[in-house]
Amino acid sequence: MYTLDDYEKAKAEAKKWADAFDRYSGNNPDKYQSDMKQARSKLMAIELDLKNRGVLMMNDKEKLEAELNKQFPKAKHKQIVEYKGNRYQRKFYPLEKSRPGETVTEWGKTWTKYQHKNHRSNQNSAAPARLALASKDPARLGEIQSREAMGRQNLVRYRERGGLSMLKLSESQWDQLLKFQGYGNLKAPVWFLGIEEKLPSTSNRNNELKNRLRFSSSMDLAQAQIILDREIRTAKTKTWTWMSKFAVALLHPAYDWKDRERTRSYKLERLGRSKGDTFLSELFPLPAVSRKTNPCPERYPTREDYDRQVSPARIRWLIDALKRYKPRYVIIYGAFNDAEYGRLITDLNAQLVKKTQLGELYLHANAKNTTKILRFSFFTRGLSHNHVGRILHSLKTMGDAQVDA
Repeated sequence: MYTLDDYEKAKAEAKKWADAFDRYSGNNPDKYQSDMKQARSKLMAIELDLKNRGVLMMNDKEKLEAELNKQFPKAKHKQIVEYKGNRYQRKFYPLEKSRPGETVTEWGKTWTKYQHKNHRSNQNSAAPARLALASKDPARLGEIQSREAMGRQNLVRYRERGGLSMLKLSESQWDQLLKFQGYGNLKAPVWFLGIEEKLPSTSNRNNELKNRLRFSSSMDLAQAQIILDREIRTAKTKTWTWMSKFAVALLHPAYDWKDRERTRSYKLERLGRSKGDTFLSELFPLPAVSRKTNPCPERYPTREDYDRQVSPARIRWLIDALKRYKPRYVIIYGAFNDAEYGRLITDLNAQLVKKTQLGELYLHANAKNTTKILRFSFFTRGLSHNHVGRILHSLKTMGDAQVDA
């Protein structure tokens, strides 16, 4: 049975190996991997024991998972259960794999709220009344139809605002949110520039923005996920996986960037870390459910207003930051906003070196440094290891020799 003293010692041990891993700048990324993994596993085991015994407080998500585990201890992968009026699905995910990356040696388990893709809420409750009145009172029918149309419009606005009333923040708080720079180390040799963060469908916009007020101007990705009550380990996005592949290939050429275990390890321990070798930023600073959703209706009446007023200042900041920090590689991804990122490349005086099947390669050079820029559509759409391997080869050798991609 563990104590709080055991917990503090385990935290210190895990931090010691994580700091050693962050400080290490040699050519062996696995130097502290085993010690760090062992310390982290022990810390997680102690933390779980203390939370199950009520010594440490659980957040709402952890409390729900504990209740579900108690009610359904033998639930299998993808099994759906009903609990307190809601449906939940059991999910298993790999925690550890064998060295070749083929055999899972340890599984993690979680619960997700389940809603079938064909599920429809009862939005047509007025249909029987509408049909009954159709033959008796056309004027009344028109009134009902008008009210329903207005209700649908209000529902759209309601959803765009995150499912709650308009968020009341001060001007300085909105400025803080809109000036968020990104995740990781601004002095990192590799930068990733996207369009905007996707707000998870399970997250509430208002709560998300309130939590982001705890962010500094640039954040450690892992620390930010803790504030947002999410985990990198269970994130469904493939974008971070491809970012990790690119980073391993560009910065650690002695290692196989296609190896799943190595990519996963880099994503969990190095990607977007404040003392790491990557920086993740976006053209738009606020998360949104989709490109059609207005993430800030309190300041900008429409999505078009938000795009038009936010992007110029953001581009200016990105250009200034790139000139100041001079990363070796800049990976620009996203199918939208070609004009904005085109202006960024133009203002940097970057020269087009080559067009490939998946993107364009640019070179920004001056007397002191060279920045190599890759611009393409998506990290996940149309990519394969063969295509990426050729692009990476061209990116690394660009400026030294012409290489076909």
